[in-house]
Amino acid sequence: MAETGRSAPGDLAAHVLLHGARSVLAIPGAGTAWPGMDALVGWDGSAQVCRALDGAMPLLRAARQVTVMSLGEGDEGQERGAADRCVAFLRRHGVVATFLQQPGAGRTGEVLLNAALAAGPGLLVIGAYGHAHLREQILGGVTATVLKDMWLPVLLAH
Repeated sequence: MAETGRSAPGDLAAHVLLHGARSVLAIPGAGTAWPGMDALVGWDGSAQVCRALDGAMPLLRAARQVTVMSLGEGDEGQERGAADRCVAFLRRHGVVATFLQQPGAGRTGEVLLNAALAAGPGLLVIGAYGHAHLREQILGGVTATVLKDMWLPVLLAH
């Protein structure tokens, strides 16, 4: 577990994600909702988000509701099929889960955090560093944005 805040952009969490063998639960310094929570999964079908789901399973089982959210347009049929399989997988493991397709207008990290703000979950689950870490450091990326601006606990896996 790594605690981050606005003054520290998640350097410790990033290091543990890239060099550790487990998921990381990053907790912001303030404003955390936790007990009896709902959870939001930022679904993109990647190996990283699948590892994050595995690491989050005990928390997801305890959640009242889990929303698996996919962003953007993409190949809707293929993406929807993969998301439906994810929801079915969660349900087989005792997780109350539903799917939500969200338009992906804007930067993905900001869209995820805004969706979480609107939905009000106590936990966000995402894959981390789907692109090279150096590229994300230079150009910015979803992981860096979420770690820098998060206001709720985020479980990530690389």
